[in-house]
Amino acid sequence: SKTASQVKDIVTLADKLKQGGADIYFFCRPHPGNLIDFIKDKKYKVRILESPKKTPSKNIKNTKLLGASQTQDSSQMIKKLEGRFDCIIADNYAIGDLWLKKLRPHCNMLMVIDDLGNRSLNCDLILDHNFGSTPEKYTKHIPNSCEILAGKKYTLLRQEFNKWRKLSIERRKNPELKSILISLGGADPKNITSKIILELQKSKLPKKTNLTVILGHSSIHIESVKKLLKNCNFKADLKIGINNMAEVLSKCDLAIGAAGSSSWERCYLGVPTILVRIADNQNEIVDILRSQSAAEYLNDINELPNIINLSKKKLTQLSENSSKLVDGQGADRVSKEIFKKYFCFHGYKFISYSELN
Repeated sequence: SKTASQVKDIVTLADKLKQGGADIYFFCRPHPGNLIDFIKDKKYKVRILESPKKTPSKNIKNTKLLGASQTQDSSQMIKKLEGRFDCIIADNYAIGDLWLKKLRPHCNMLMVIDDLGNRSLNCDLILDHNFGSTPEKYTKHIPNSCEILAGKKYTLLRQEFNKWRKLSIERRKNPELKSILISLGGADPKNITSKIILELQKSKLPKKTNLTVILGHSSIHIESVKKLLKNCNFKADLKIGINNMAEVLSKCDLAIGAAGSSSWERCYLGVPTILVRIADNQNEIVDILRSQSAAEYLNDINELPNIINLSKKKLTQLSENSSKLVDGQGADRVSKEIFKKYFCFHGYKFISYSELN
């Protein structure tokens, strides 16, 4: 039920934990457009739960994202565990206390990845790696013993972005607007991509502008976007299900992108961005990036030609401001906190130290 970007971010955390000596298992339900094969290609063991249920649970919001009720999902999980785990990390908006209570006897530590802060979560560790998130968002929903990792310090970014950061930022010192990237989530169920392409053609951009559009394999609008691009004013390229997002982003002059977790990828690479809000939980990201003058915001698709003209004058400012927001070390910090919590459960105590000359 996660986007491709979110799944790849979780794999990044798994990579860090694996480097620290952990054995990693993924438990996935085969939702349409799932990335189970991607996870397997990364050499991780995957235990597959039953296909999503048609009748979702009513005991918590967003339950359709789980593909079953919390009781059904937790029962299936327990059967697939085949033993006790040191840590179980849950990443799904539909998971709450009912699920966590069922899994508690089967592990030493429960961790939840969340960004809503809207429900009780009886766990040991919470990760909310959105910019601007604070522990106060969760304190009334968790036990006193739960540790909270919140804010941009813990942003999970894939290793591939480290490779392209320097090149991406360097090339923006003499900004031009020759290439535009559109990426509104792999599925883009509302086909916002097509609406943006149509509006771009009303702008004053030269016909030699390069337009790159990214969609996921699960999108139901691939053919309609292909047809639209074929008759487009610009030199257009449609990429489907790519695995080199960092490279593609680093080579574009301006991105039009969803205001979700992919925002931090663009920030890290210093990519000037026009944000499009495609979900209610993206309001916070929009507000923060606008307040930092790190992105423009497209409130109405019809405003795009004007926003494009405004952005052309601010490419350097947008790049510099956004690149300062994320340092790319989030996965390291999160994995270290997980290992620290693990050792604490086993009776170890951590003390501060001073480096001597």
